Amino acid sequence: MSAPPKQDIVGGALWSLLTCFLFTLIAGIARHITQSINPMEVMFFRNVFGLIAMLPWIVGHWRETMASQQIPLHCGRAALGVFSMSCWFGALAYISVAEVTALGFTAPLFATVLAIVLLKEEVRLRRWSAVLIGFAGAMLILRPGIESFGIGQSLALVNALFAAGGVVFIKRLTLADSPAAIVSWQMILMVPLSLLPALFFWTTPDGMQLFWLSSIGFLAALGQYAMTRAYSLAEATALLPIDFSRLVFATILGIALFDESPDLWTYVGAGVIFLSSIYIARREAQVARERGSARPAAETTAAPDGKP
Repeated sequence: MSAPPKQDIVGGALWSLLTCFLFTLIAGIARHITQSINPMEVMFFRNVFGLIAMLPWIVGHWRETMASQQIPLHCGRAALGVFSMSCWFGALAYISVAEVTALGFTAPLFATVLAIVLLKEEVRLRRWSAVLIGFAGAMLILRPGIESFGIGQSLALVNALFAAGGVVFIKRLTLADSPAAIVSWQMILMVPLSLLPALFFWTTPDGMQLFWLSSIGFLAALGQYAMTRAYSLAEATALLPIDFSRLVFATILGIALFDESPDLWTYVGAGVIFLSSIYIARREAQVARERGSARPAAETTAAPDGKP
């Protein structure tokens, strides 16, 4: 039996930290630009400029990236990605970056439930308990009946649900397709799919708006690269705790730029959700090792489609 590849935890952690910073920076730019450009149009430009940034790599690896016999599944995953991303940008138009980030941590919980229902995966009492505790954490953030539950919070949760659906598609796709093919088909398909809703809300951006829109796309491509580098150096389960830094970055950015400061319950709820997600991911990794699975652990912790 071959020895497992040596991990570079420190290197992976630094790349993961950069990933979290870039995704939070994108959220801040989106929070700003969605005040003047409709979120549907912001999503379209994000996909256009993201594809432009990745096009040299896609062309250079054309045979690998286009090799797939699962085009309908790729289309379904891209459609879910458009729904998820539109909700993510929409939520940022209404509520703070920190609250969108905190509620986004529920995606792995939704993914676990969908895997049980759609993929018939076996989940025992401990993981079910972690899922229920995680959703209780979401209730701490939302506090229904105590404070208003508005459209922004609704969009943030729907984003997490659609992102979880994307994870289910990825689990199917990875059985036959390479990660390069999955990412490339998503990038290519999401451009035309996101154009249609954008046309209903179209306003021609001026020079500064176009700068911010292009920044979102190029930073998203850079963020995806940083995340790939992180996972190539260390296991996802080892890097999971670093993902919570997104909430710290979001808080700092919200205070500095938008005068937004999340309350204590946002941190408490996010912490509960996040610890539950870490437990679920580690249990999935343990079960995969016990079954001798070659599939990478913690697939549900990879960047969901709702992230930029």
